[in-house]
Amino acid sequence: MLNLETMTQIATYFDLLFNIEMSDQKLIWLDEDPKYKKDLIAENETNRLLKKEFDFLHASLLEDNSDADKIRIGYIHTSNSLLNKLSKIENLGGYFPDLNQGMVISGYLFGLILNDYRTNLTSEGNYCPVAHIYMSKQKWPAIDLKKLLLEISQDLLSIRFNCKMDAINFYEGIRRGFYRLIENLREFLIL
Repeated sequence: MLNLETMTQIATYFDLLFNIEMSDQKLIWLDEDPKYKKDLIAENETNRLLKKEFDFLHASLLEDNSDADKIRIGYIHTSNSLLNKLSKIENLGGYFPDLNQGMVISGYLFGLILNDYRTNLTSEGNYCPVAHIYMSKQKWPAIDLKKLLLEISQDLLSIRFNCKMDAINFYEGIRRGFYRLIENLREFLIL
């Protein structure tokens, strides 16, 4: 079992979500064969306890918390850092952010960016990663990434996080924005 005392509430939230999903899958698998009846009973209890712990944590994340806005400020820092890096690459002329970031995984750049936002979120604003973006000569509509980051930044300036769940919901919105961008790039056979 993980030592949840060293994890932030938000990190624990995501960990519990993952463990519940794994437990739900395990229940499906165990239910398919009667010889796993005892295991199924034990997993049902584990699943129930995980969901009970999740419900309790979720309720506490909905409570007003003055520290929640620290996460929004961290998101702003992350957005500004990324926009600054993109502007530097753009000013060089003829260069673009490297979609793969030197990896064989197409679109790895987007995973790195989302990870920066998630790190900020799960540290509850106590750690703001510094953006690192490799560049390449491979042309792609990087302006769409810049527009998305500007939209995120503008949204962040017009709101305030009153509870930690506000920060989680905003992060989910960021993810959806990146998924739309990725789908658009796939549509044009760029990814």
